[in-house]
Amino acid sequence: MKAMKKYALSIVIALTLVCSALAMRASAQSFSGKAFGGSILPFPFSFPCTCSPSGVYYVTVGPPSSVSLTYQAGTQKYLSHNLPFARNVLGFYNPLNRFQCKIYVGTSCSVVTAQGSINSVVGSSR
Repeated sequence: MKAMKKYALSIVIALTLVCSALAMRASAQSFSGKAFGGSILPFPFSFPCTCSPSGVYYVTVGPPSSVSLTYQAGTQKYLSHNLPFARNVLGFYNPLNRFQCKIYVGTSCSVVTAQGSINSVVGSSR
């Protein structure tokens, strides 16, 4: 009987460890990407992508990161939800550009190149 209890306890411990490892891996993946931070530069460096689907913005972040990124409105994970109109931003971006920024040039659309897309793990301040 004691051997069975030890065996059951070791199974429970093993399952707990496996579940914990999987949860930590999933948490680490949600923060994947390259880190960035700095002041958001105003127009003409940051603007709405007028020829892209609704809510896509081109955002240029100044020093210390100095990076140009795209952002889909409403994807910010934290409660302030004030991107792209914040003054400062800190977070992660995906170097693979998920949201393509297109603007009208005359009567046709032109792509504005960005270095990546801001992911949901971003914080901002006014």
